[in-house]
Amino acid sequence: MITEPADRPGPAAPPTPSTPPVRPARIDPLPLERWTPELRGLLAGSAKDGPGRVNLFGTLAHHPELARAWISLARVLTHDGTLSARRRELVVLCTAHRRGGSFVYDRHGAVAADAGLDSREVAATALPLGAHPWAEDELAPLEAADALAAVTW
Repeated sequence: MITEPADRPGPAAPPTPSTPPVRPARIDPLPLERWTPELRGLLAGSAKDGPGRVNLFGTLAHHPELARAWISLARVLTHDGTLSARRRELVVLCTAHRRGGSFVYDRHGAVAADAGLDSREVAATALPLGAHPWAEDELAPLEAADALAAVTW
């Protein structure tokens, strides 16, 4: 299921890592056989992302130009950006938790060890920032992620 907040006035209540909320999809994902060949090609190598990717990209598939733009942005944010892998995963986990993105939180929680995070640090991304002794150079991007996640869109 898509895990976007069900109502738009404010951010969803943050889930705990063990009990993420399940929200109904607001837009049914486009079945894989109706995706454009370009979108299927862009995602051909990302099957390791698991079954939730079909919901995420299937929803984007309704608008191929948006899907292409999102995939390009996501590539910069997750692969070509200037944050180290460790800081990137901290920011992704913190943001996903605070915005109720259980698919993203679970996906990145599973690969956080590859970026140098231990299970205690992964769990701490779901806590208030002051609850864990983050290094100063990690606290700044986490504070920025926290502030952005708190914005009501």
